[in-house]
Amino acid sequence: MIDQKFGYLTVLERDSNNEKSGTYFKVKCDCGVYKSVRKDGLIRGTTKSCGCKKSEITATKKRIPIILEFFSKPSPELSYFLGFFLADGYLPSKGFYIGLQLQEKDREILEKFSLLIFGYSRLQYIKKSKKDAKNRQDQYRLLFSSPVVKKYLEELGFDSNKSESATVPSMFAYDWNFWRGMLDGDGTICYTNGNLLISLTGAPEVINSFSLFCNSLGFNKNQRTPLSLVRYKIPLSEFRLSGKEALQFLNTMYSDITQLHLQRKFKKFLDIKTKM
Repeated sequence: MIDQKFGYLTVLERDSNNEKSGTYFKVKCDCGVYKSVRKDGLIRGTTKSCGCKKSEITATKKRIPIILEFFSKPSPELSYFLGFFLADGYLPSKGFYIGLQLQEKDREILEKFSLLIFGYSRLQYIKKSKKDAKNRQDQYRLLFSSPVVKKYLEELGFDSNKSESATVPSMFAYDWNFWRGMLDGDGTICYTNGNLLISLTGAPEVINSFSLFCNSLGFNKNQRTPLSLVRYKIPLSEFRLSGKEALQFLNTMYSDITQLHLQRKFKKFLDIKTKM
């Protein structure tokens, strides 16, 4: 079963922690979502995706008009969206749909994206299943279908395998809005041992670009050697800034709070500043 593909799902490993009602395997969907599914569903062909395929069919058959102008003209909002999408979005190899799925607590940023793309709020609510009750929150998904936008994203180098092979387009390499989107999507802000720490984890080429961006600002780079997530067999790298450099970086990143940002992380930064 390992490494075999069933529909849109690639089998990664057996899930021994989730076998009270049958044999389960951890799988990766073409859309980038990881999930634990029953073996019999894979064998019988009743489980072919993480659930996104149903949404894809709906989005394709009932293609809702979007504001293409948002993607055709450079703007701080577009830079931020692309950074966030590179971190957390999914772009399956088949079909024309594009999606972002976040925990319920981050619904507010999806609402803002929806207004930019549709002109109104259009999110899908995803209730957590009983077996995931302890491990995840309810979620919201922003999903739309557009051959034009998919082609645009692919020309930027975004594809269904971006978790491993993503690169940063040259026009965004030194764009604060783009990196704020990346950090909001895949970054961490924390306070440990009396020290402010920010880190970004992702594909090696993306993290190398982030380290060059930080270095251009005069920060000493502290890039870790690529670490391997054995669980999902994905090679990743991590870059960190700490102390005064981290404080200076975030003060600059949030210097204009009228620009798009994830409210949860901004509030966390403000809370940490009061402790320093």
